Amino acid sequence: MTDEELSEQSDGPEDVAPTKRLTRQLLDALGITRVINVDDDHAQGQIQSKESVIGALRAGTLDTVLVARFILPDEKDGSADALDLDEAITLVEERWEELSDDNRVELSFAASRAVGEGPLERQPEAVVSNNAALLALPDLLGDDIELVRMGLVEWRATGQQLLVDVRPTLLLFDRSFENEGQSATAGDDLVRGVLGRDDRDHVYVGLLTHTASDEGREDEIAREISAGVTPPRPVIVVAKRRLQTDSFPEALRVLLFSRELEEFRAHAIRSLEIAGAQGINFMRDVTRYALLASFEAARSEGVFETDLAMRMPAAVSRKHLAKELRDGAFIEGALEQLRNAAGIELYFEAAEKPSEISKIEWDERFDDATTLSGLALPLEIGDIFRVHDLLANGKSRGADRYYILLAQACDLSVRADGKRGNELNSLVLTEIRRAVKVPDTDTYRDLKDNQADVGILIPSEKELWRIQFARQIHVPTLALDACITSGSGKSIIKTDASASKSLPSSWLRRFERMKAECADLLKEYKTLEQGTSVVEGKEAEGRAVTRHLVAALLSTKPKHKLGLTAKIDPAKETIEFGLERYARIADNAARGLLALLANHHARPAFDAPLFVEAEEEV
Repeated sequence: MTDEELSEQSDGPEDVAPTKRLTRQLLDALGITRVINVDDDHAQGQIQSKESVIGALRAGTLDTVLVARFILPDEKDGSADALDLDEAITLVEERWEELSDDNRVELSFAASRAVGEGPLERQPEAVVSNNAALLALPDLLGDDIELVRMGLVEWRATGQQLLVDVRPTLLLFDRSFENEGQSATAGDDLVRGVLGRDDRDHVYVGLLTHTASDEGREDEIAREISAGVTPPRPVIVVAKRRLQTDSFPEALRVLLFSRELEEFRAHAIRSLEIAGAQGINFMRDVTRYALLASFEAARSEGVFETDLAMRMPAAVSRKHLAKELRDGAFIEGALEQLRNAAGIELYFEAAEKPSEISKIEWDERFDDATTLSGLALPLEIGDIFRVHDLLANGKSRGADRYYILLAQACDLSVRADGKRGNELNSLVLTEIRRAVKVPDTDTYRDLKDNQADVGILIPSEKELWRIQFARQIHVPTLALDACITSGSGKSIIKTDASASKSLPSSWLRRFERMKAECADLLKEYKTLEQGTSVVEGKEAEGRAVTRHLVAALLSTKPKHKLGLTAKIDPAKETIEFGLERYARIADNAARGLLALLANHHARPAFDAPLFVEAEEEV
């Protein structure tokens, strides 16, 4: 294809693949201008065969995009993705003589390795990954980075001499050197040998191997190499397959800044130990009067006693932790480098966030149901509930809905006598729903005035949820409190149930009041039920009467679509609501949502206009 034809398919000079741009930014941040790749692929002779490359493309054993990007200049990356098979073959034919000897050898070797391996999607990992490393690595680095290709024998003969010039260098070893008659783990010793020297601070070394099929295997190999030794810098393993994905810059950043990351880890651990020790010292010295006063306050505020008492040492530890983390030597050293690393915003560009990050984010923003029920944590602002259909099964069962509790803490607090100060019989829950995406895109629609983002509520779905301020339901406090006292998070009350030992003393009294209320409701239900009878053939109507009777007694609804449903089982002396505490959003987020909810309800309203003009069509 001509340059003019390629330019028509390209978006211009900014059409450089993000992975290339980010890779080069990372190397530039540390002044790295040389990359040494020690791989047995570079010791396989100097065969150059345009015909074998074209044959591999026709056979579907070489990736056309990989080959096209290898040949084309950076600004034509967008064109590489658009080329069909015939255009890729034409590109090889027309540009072959323009390529360097190294490039022609690499293309030829990649083609020969793929012979007889079948289509790309069925090729062994070793073939796909090794070809990716052979062709993608030079393409990612570009012309401004010197790429030195070496086999194992050449490295042992002259490699170390290259590092004497103290030039910032990225050194990537393969793991297996079987093609040079060595073992499948010969690269392990090479990595240990460089990391163990104290005169190689200018060298950033890692293992680039096809034997690491995923991130977990990368970590396993790193542990194998480090077993029995303690290198001054961590061992970093990078899977060759990353070279063909958006995740390579992410792995490269970890490799380049691994020493600083470990310095931060050690510094953070020391700071936590010092801060924890300060909290312990406080607990040793605090007076018995202060401790007992905190228990008195907890009893009054409806908080588990030890939780309130521990706020005192927690405050001491928090302040000392902030102080220790701001150590001057750390700020001027490792932190300065980590700031440079963080300045290259990978996750706002090409790379997908690692799954671990999503879990950490969720755990920081939410408390899960197991934690809440296991600790019997009292009702609080930000509690999220799942409302499910108790009255239907199968296809007729209504879909689950989710709601969040946004109310003032003083309205939720259970006092020492087991009552709330305002004697509330019900509370308002506000619905949260999955955010709606713009059709045929991964972009969410803009927020409306009556909405706010909550975050990813269900981790496995990875979908954004939004609060709907205009959609609310009233729920009996009995139902909400039962989610806390049941021990399972489900809203169930039994007259003979025993209380969790983790409940605060005020909630223990609340539980006894709840059981008494449950007994009264069961007694009234039995009396009313005796006054109803079901005529033969009218069983459905009889069930409807029962649903309405339960709804009237418990201030719930006879149908799931109308709100909260409930059941009464006189035989088991049990009342159950279609409600379960699912999670709790972080306190600061919950208070922000409460403020937005208050603002929504306080929005000004004006008289309707006397006349309405027709809106123009857009």
